[in-house]
Parts: sequence; structure tokens; C-alpha cells
Amino acid sequence: MTKHLRLIGIALGILGMQFCFSQENFLPGYIVTLKGDSTHGLIDYRNWERNPDKITFQDKIDGNKINYSPIEIRSFSVYDEIYLSAIVETEVSPYKSSALEFSPELQIVVDTVFLQTMIKGIISLYYYKDSYGKDNFYIKQNEGFDLLVYKKYMKIHEGASVVLENKKYTGQLTVYLQDCKEILSKVYSTDYRKNSLEKLFLSFYKCTNPEIDFQKKTEKIKLEIGVLAGISISSLKFIGDDFPQLVNGNYSKSKNFTAGLFFDLLLPRAQRKWSINNELIFTSYSMEDHYNYYRGWASQAYYDTKLEYSYLKMNNMIRYKHPLGNFFIFVNVGMSSGYAISETNYQKNVIIGSTEKIKEGKCIPETTRFEQGYLLGLGVKYKKFSFEMRFEKGTGISAYYLLNVISKRNYFLLGYRF
Repeated sequence: MTKHLRLIGIALGILGMQFCFSQENFLPGYIVTLKGDSTHGLIDYRNWERNPDKITFQDKIDGNKINYSPIEIRSFSVYDEIYLSAIVETEVSPYKSSALEFSPELQIVVDTVFLQTMIKGIISLYYYKDSYGKDNFYIKQNEGFDLLVYKKYMKIHEGASVVLENKKYTGQLTVYLQDCKEILSKVYSTDYRKNSLEKLFLSFYKCTNPEIDFQKKTEKIKLEIGVLAGISISSLKFIGDDFPQLVNGNYSKSKNFTAGLFFDLLLPRAQRKWSINNELIFTSYSMEDHYNYYRGWASQAYYDTKLEYSYLKMNNMIRYKHPLGNFFIFVNVGMSSGYAISETNYQKNVIIGSTEKIKEGKCIPETTRFEQGYLLGLGVKYKKFSFEMRFEKGTGISAYYLLNVISKRNYFLLGYRF
């Protein structure tokens, strides 16, 4: 098994840790029992991306851990979030574009769930994301919760499939928010999304001037910027029958300095374990070889070749990080796109016989300055510092149809976040 395949195996193992060894994260909170009594203690808080179907509660630090489902308590609160137990209708139709139904009819399931409180006051908004990742929003009516109805579906129109929307929720909100006539025109431009609905409800409170009892602000993408520097160890593999001086050459690995900037977009929820990591880096390599070959008893010959390339690269990766004590272990997977800002592609062919003949030119007849590749990295983060080992496999420099060049790089990178 090659080194990078072993690295892939390690990376997949780290990703699997979130399922096998999820760290507990007990924070102060409280539950409200079915009798209406509040009990304060600690709740295992996971900054849930999808509404939890159970929680773990301790009445004290060394107390017993008790799991509660929505049918066992009225509500709970932890960190800056409030969840209510409720029997509600959920719309479960497929919502991804590739799986949309050809019908506007709703698929309703009644279930007991934990609803997340988004806004609470004279008008209230609640949110539920099911185990499949589908969003459902609710308004409070008397003692119950009404589903804001929305469904995306397909329809055949003039022989083509078009996407339509059942937006009954706009009519529901027109009635629900009728105390402020000024914002009713905004209802029909409000999307079935957290940010959009939150903005509409806040406009209502600004219009009518009552106080908001509670608001859970929608989390946004967070940007982290930093620098990285380290070394790259590069190698090239040549494949082609007409280039023995390259294919059979003895090119040592090139060790070079590399540095750049990174822009890490931390995605909301799930304790921001997932992010989109983008980098602009400088990297280079320099390789030389002296290759002797047989020309017959009366002469000898050799090739001197030199390849030097410097790149600016844009790396785009998905990152998952997992906490281990005060550290985070992270995995990067993504693509690289590079442009060679400098190029040396040189070959000298010397034939020594009765006379010496020297021919100079390119060792690769046609090259490309663009290189693409895939990236896989494994690292550790502590406070503002990080260290990563990364593997890259690229398309190389050859644009000549009789020669294929594969580039491989191993990076060892130190990072610092501002």
C-alpha cells in the first residue's frame, strides 16, 4: 500500500470517529418536566444541525446521565437555545432537485418532536429539521403549532420538466401577521428559509413595537484568515516510450519552501466542525538528471536535463475537524488548480565520437502551465496554530500526446490564524 493510500485510510478513520467516539459537551441548562417543574443541571449540547430526537441530562456534574425524548419532558434549554416538545405535522416529500415529485400534494406525518424556538413573543416562529435534512417551520396558534406549508415539486410543461412551488405558507403568514399591514407586501417575497423568515418576523416586531421574549439568531458562516508555511517534497513520474532519458532518468525528489494564505469558511451548526477551506499558495520544484546511453563502440552519449517550475495554486477543500481534549484533529479533501509563473524546460544532448555534437532544446516538446490535482490532508489544530501533512497528485506539465507526466507532492505545513 502506498503512503498516500495509507493516509487515505487514516483520514477515513478520523472521519468515522464522530460516530464512534463522539465527545460529550455538558453545559449548564434545564429541563421542564411533564408536570411543569424546572430542573437545572447539565445537558450534553451538540449545537445540533438537525433537531435532536433525545438529549442527555445530568442534575449535577457527577450525577447519573438520563436520556429524555420529546414524550418525556415539556422542554429544555441549553446554551442560547430553547426546544419545546410538540406533536406536529411534518411534510416529508423529497426536497432535493434530483428526487422531486410530480405532484403538489403534501406528504404529512404526525410525530412528537423537539421544536427549536427561533422567535417567541406575541407571534412566535419555530423550526424543525428532520433526520433527512428537510426544513419545516411552525407558528404558534393557541395551544398548538401550525405547520407553514411549503413544497417544491415538478410538472411537465410543453414537453419539459419545470420546478414549481406550493407556497401556502405565504397565505398563512398574511393572516398571522395582519396586525401590521405595512409588512404584508413582504410576505410574498419571503423565502422558506431561516434567514428570510426571521427577517420578516423581526419586521413585524419593529412595526408593532412589542418586546421579543426570546430570539435565537440564525448562525452565519464565519470566516477565519491566516497564513501557512512549510516545505514541499515533489517528484515526477514520466510515461512514454520515446523519452528514455526521462522515463529511465534518476530524478531525486525536490525539497522546497512553500507558503501562502488561507480563508476558512466555518459552516454554521454542528459546532462548526465542517468548513470550506480555501488557500492561495506558492510552491515550486527543481530537478536535474544526467543520463548516459549507449551509441555503439565508437561513441558515447548523454543527456543533461533540467526542470524547474514555480506555481501559484488555488486549493479548495472540505474540512472536518474533531475535538480531542484541547486539540482538534482535522481532515482536508479537495482539489488544486495551479498556474506556473516560471518555467525551465531544458535538455542538452551530447554525442562524443570522432567529433562532439551538442544539441540543446526542450526535454518535453510541449508543456502546459496549468496543473490540476486532488488533495488529501491530515492535521492537528491547537488554539491559533495548526500543523498538517498533505498529499497532492497532479496532472503534471506535459501537453505532448506521446508523454505523460504525473506530479506528486507531500507537504508539511504550519499554519497561524489571525
